[in-house]
Amino acid sequence: MARGRFHLTEVIKYHQGAILADQRLGRVPDPYLQAALDDARELRDQLARSQVRIFQYHLGVTIWADSLEELNRQTGLLENELGIW
Repeated sequence: MARGRFHLTEVIKYHQGAILADQRLGRVPDPYLQAALDDARELRDQLARSQVRIFQYHLGVTIWADSLEELNRQTGLLENELGIW
């Protein structure tokens, strides 16, 4: 659980930094970024109150390709589909 909280803290810091950078550059606030920050904070608070639990899972995938370029392309497509960042 500590690792999950650490990751959540990093996500919150990242979103706060991005919002602050946008403000300093005079950009229009990104509502999606603010919503993501609010969601991360809410999840952090719910975890602290034991209202929710996080379960980790791992998924192993084998990708076959005829070339390194094709492998990289297929890997990128899969990462996009899974939302890996």
